[in-house]
Amino acid sequence: MFLLPVLWIQASLGLAYVLKVVCMGYPARFAAITAIGGVLLAGWLGYRTWRGLANRPPIDGFRSAESTAGFLATILEPGDRVVASVPSISPLEYYFVVSGLPIGYLHAAWESSDRLVVVVNNETQSLTGVLQWNTEWQDLPLDHYSEPEEVASIGDAVIYVMEPQQ
Repeated sequence: MFLLPVLWIQASLGLAYVLKVVCMGYPARFAAITAIGGVLLAGWLGYRTWRGLANRPPIDGFRSAESTAGFLATILEPGDRVVASVPSISPLEYYFVVSGLPIGYLHAAWESSDRLVVVVNNETQSLTGVLQWNTEWQDLPLDHYSEPEEVASIGDAVIYVMEPQQ
């Protein structure tokens, strides 16, 4: 793959040589064909690039991360823990920092958490999947908390709250 530019150079030199042989004795024609060909090639490559960008599939991610972080800023209290999983956690971290929210909400220890706020990106995740991931990889003690209760739906995100059980 790294030799692809060399291949392009060799191919263009070969085409230029063939064109020069065909136009031998007509240097003005060779110059005109070369210039017009270069302009047409640049235009075609630009058009293909523009069409490729316009028709690309949506990027997997968390489109509602900014508005979700803004909503979380209104409901989070000291002692809360935001529960999210990949790929939602990275955009949330970014928008927490941008909006001035303490990033500690995303990384607080379970033992010191009074309430869990679960963020689910409905495009790529499910509530069960997020909780299962956090149980397996973050040692989330689900049996210490109530069943998730839906609090809000923001774009492609759904936010749940889990209260500690007495």
